[in-house]
Amino acid sequence: PQGRNAQRAIPRGVSPYPTPYIAPLSQVLESPKTTDWQLVYDFDDKVIQDGADSSYLYMLSNQDTEAGKITRISFTNPANHQVVLAAPETGYLKDMKITPKTVYAEIIENGLSTLWDVNQDQAIPLPFQGSIDLHESGSSATAQGETLLFGLSNWSHGYGIYYYDPSKGKVVPSDMRPAGPYDTPENLTVEETTVTSHDGAQVPVSIIYDRTRRDDSSPTIIEVYGAYGESLESYLSVEMLAWYNRGG
Repeated sequence: PQGRNAQRAIPRGVSPYPTPYIAPLSQVLESPKTTDWQLVYDFDDKVIQDGADSSYLYMLSNQDTEAGKITRISFTNPANHQVVLAAPETGYLKDMKITPKTVYAEIIENGLSTLWDVNQDQAIPLPFQGSIDLHESGSSATAQGETLLFGLSNWSHGYGIYYYDPSKGKVVPSDMRPAGPYDTPENLTVEETTVTSHDGAQVPVSIIYDRTRRDDSSPTIIEVYGAYGESLESYLSVEMLAWYNRGG
């Protein structure tokens, strides 16, 4: 960050988890052969994402470990890991975005995303519940860290790009991707519920249909996924609109 530190990583075969090291940039430039590289995190920490601001390096662990957590270290003491956000009991951490002012995290619960401000320790109200894309093209915050662009969609809203200004505490649509004629079908109803699996686990289920045509004889398409600790994310399928409009 700001040219003060350098980072290098050592991969381990086909493993997705590297082992990164940091060192002062001045030391690397002046005496690269004798640089004192300090280990940041190891293979067993299962870190899937990291990022830095001017003071800290933040690390998002794999959801296999306590459903994910975000820890941070200072560059002057990389051995001291501090947990700044842990996943809720009923969900997991999927993503994070580092800005000069705060860390934004995406929390998944029952297949739906929450946008979380880590420094303020609070959820950011969204126009509707759905799936978030924190790494939408152009989503980097301004130099002052006061704004954020991110993607948002759900079963009845097409993908849009939204703008968040923390000074106003409000999320509004941007004009980068205005809604098209099929992006907000008014006839769709979405019910979010859970069903009990054979082993007692509560499985999230989303039911999408045309509110004017559903009855007990409605044909149904079921799409399921159940591996790697992940849920299907909500999105509007334009292809499925014809199915909904015919009563499916």
